[in-house]
Amino acid sequence: MLRPLLFAILFLVTSSLIEKCYAQSKQIDSLTKKLYSLKGNNEVIDSIKCNIYSSLSEISPDGVWERYNDTLFKLSDDLLGIYKDSNSQRIFKKYKAIALNNKSEYEGFNGNYKLALSFQKGSLKLRREIGNNKAVAQSLGNLANLYSAMGDDNEAIKLHLEALEIRRKTGDLKSIANSLNNLGAIHMQNGSLDKGWKYYSECDSIFKLLGSTKSYPVFLSNMAYSLMKLAEKQGVSMEKPREYFKKSLDLHLKGGDVAGSAVVLNNLAITYMIEKNYEKVIYFSQKALDASLKSKNIKAELRSRNILYKAYKAIGQFKQAIENYSMFIQINDTLKSESNKKALIRSQLHHEFEKMAAADSVAHAKESEVKNAELAKQSAEIKAKKNQQYALFGGLALVMIFAGFMYNRFKVTQKQKGIIENQKEIVEEQKKLVEEKQKEILDSIHYAKRIQMAQVPNEKRVQSMLSKLKK
Repeated sequence: MLRPLLFAILFLVTSSLIEKCYAQSKQIDSLTKKLYSLKGNNEVIDSIKCNIYSSLSEISPDGVWERYNDTLFKLSDDLLGIYKDSNSQRIFKKYKAIALNNKSEYEGFNGNYKLALSFQKGSLKLRREIGNNKAVAQSLGNLANLYSAMGDDNEAIKLHLEALEIRRKTGDLKSIANSLNNLGAIHMQNGSLDKGWKYYSECDSIFKLLGSTKSYPVFLSNMAYSLMKLAEKQGVSMEKPREYFKKSLDLHLKGGDVAGSAVVLNNLAITYMIEKNYEKVIYFSQKALDASLKSKNIKAELRSRNILYKAYKAIGQFKQAIENYSMFIQINDTLKSESNKKALIRSQLHHEFEKMAAADSVAHAKESEVKNAELAKQSAEIKAKKNQQYALFGGLALVMIFAGFMYNRFKVTQKQKGIIENQKEIVEEQKKLVEEKQKEILDSIHYAKRIQMAQVPNEKRVQSMLSKLKK
């Protein structure tokens, strides 16, 4: 029973792998076909190529989009050395700025803030040169978030205010709300509750004009957290913060954001912790823990374990307190280990950045044959990857066929072995019968011989009788 089940599992895994590869490749097939169908080199065709690479870097999965983004950066940089008119410079600076922004976001997500700052500053410089105010505000906001992550809140506030000023001029309400939310969060974290609340209040008014958006639940949670800190400082009731936390929680649940709901549930638990209502603390932190485990939100789980540890310790339930504290330590150690691994990767990436920075200082004017060769190389790489996939699927199919053949041979061998063992038992039985018959015959012969020997006189007696006759 186990072997057929194993083959079924292998088949399902193979089918799933094929389906996944197909789903990923389907999204980029049309763009890659269009890319390699482009013939010749002129400003229009080259701008289309950049646009396709930009789209591919957006829709491709991790491990793939980086290659398209690198190609976008190199291609746009090369084209800036070829097309010198102002309109062409604007087009290809825009695409180079996009590639740099993508690199910055990737490095920032991985905690490599200095490298992320270098890329983002390069993107901001290009966007200022072409006068794209919306993109300039985006880069300023991204830079501000990087400085905030590095602990430089003063520089972060300065950049957020500059981005906010530009966004007010463009009238982009969503972007304005984003800047206000970030400013409110920084001021609240630094204890400037009045300034923080001022930005939050304006942000809330904008969200009410816009209606429900994906960022609104996060904003409500930030606002509630600020209210909680203010209420704690003033020693007043937590009802108002809880009101906003619950609104945020409802929106997270309606949107299916389980990870976000875990964060809000932990905050609700904190409001009751401040009031020393430990029964409610345990209720909401346990719900937060369940949500964090379901969504694999490790940081939320870490916070839930810490809250539960403190609550159980406060009411004297030391067994539960120790269990949660033990889990808290394990998770914290895991996060530190992952951080160390990322540090090692970042040190390796730094070398790549130095090479890129050196190349950036060199003139990149190239002939069209070089670009076509690059495109042909990429086409060959994609073809090679597809061939590898086909070989993998073919290999898996052969493994399944061979496994089936071996299973069939195993069953035949087992059957033949059973027949041989039965025949061997029969031969053994017959051998025993023959041996018994032989023994009976030999016993009869020996018995007859003894009788004969008893009737025949021995040699001495014969000699005695002969002697008498001679006399």
